[in-house]
Amino acid sequence: MAASGEIRRIIQGIYDKPMYSEFLQEYAAPDIDGVAKALAKKYNWTIAPCGDTALNRLHLSTQVPNVWTYISDGPYKDYSIGKVNLQLKKTANKEISGKSDITITLIQALKALGEDRIDDRTIKILRSELKEHDKKQILTESMTVTGWIRETIREIVSQEDENV
Repeated sequence: MAASGEIRRIIQGIYDKPMYSEFLQEYAAPDIDGVAKALAKKYNWTIAPCGDTALNRLHLSTQVPNVWTYISDGPYKDYSIGKVNLQLKKTANKEISGKSDITITLIQALKALGEDRIDDRTIKILRSELKEHDKKQILTESMTVTGWIRETIREIVSQEDENV
């Protein structure tokens, strides 16, 4: 199937169905997030975006990362996918075990920003990105995180002041 072009080999053991872009007049690049998820599934790892990848996913940055970085309970690994790098960073299980993808992504985005760079605009963006049904879960799952991150999460999931 790969020889016929029906599917495309991304990296060893990971394939996708190439999508042709009429606009670009060429096949589109593979979905890096999809590749990361396929690797996690293949090796039974838990992964979550971190750094610039987390910021991009939560719309805190419009920059599309050249290095897609994920934390993982698996080993450190780097993959080259065309002109893009996929990086998996080993982290302690307590960082990702028992937490939903959205909670981990939020925590990682806050860590990437740093305490000093979080302002009202950031809180507003994150508040709008979160679904109501996720907010209680995020608050519960973030009980053991660093104090300033926990306080920031409380502020994000709290009810918005109508006069602001």
